[in-house]
Amino acid sequence: MEDLYGPEARKKQEAEEEKRKKMEKEKENLLLEKEKEREKEKEKYASLPDRAVAVIIDTIIVWVLSFVVGVVIGFMSVLMMIVDVYVDFESTATTVIFYLIGFCILLLYFTILEGPLGGGRTIGKRIVGIKVTTEDGKVPSYRATIIRNILRIIDGLFFYLVGAIQINSSSKNQRFGDRSAKTIVVKV
Repeated sequence: MEDLYGPEARKKQEAEEEKRKKMEKEKENLLLEKEKEREKEKEKYASLPDRAVAVIIDTIIVWVLSFVVGVVIGFMSVLMMIVDVYVDFESTATTVIFYLIGFCILLLYFTILEGPLGGGRTIGKRIVGIKVTTEDGKVPSYRATIIRNILRIIDGLFFYLVGAIQINSSSKNQRFGDRSAKTIVVKV
């Protein structure tokens, strides 16, 4: 029968305790290493403040473009009135048309510049130093940019609060439009 309290038993217990501590330390180091890898991976994605600044800049640009288009349409309307063609600016149809024109300007701006022609970068994204890519790092197709920008309607609810919540809860900082189009926004 073994001596449970003798010197050999104590040495065996000490060796097992040492082995257990060593395994715990290795496990802790592995977890820390994985956490560092996750942090390093997350650093390549554009932050919420970077994305917010870029969208504010782009929104101002879209407003200016819409204003210019509005001025052109206004000039055309005045010319039409001069040649005796009546335009009813107070009708619901005219209002809807103006909203659709504004939405088309917004959609075209983001789709063209975030797609192959713009290399994934709107003017706001260029200023901030970020760009849109596919999840495998390529410039997104127009199909992907159309998907992500049509879904901007959902992400933009409550002054982009919906998108901000999604970006903060995503490991890749993706909003709904990004997830659906399989795109990410990265630092350049």
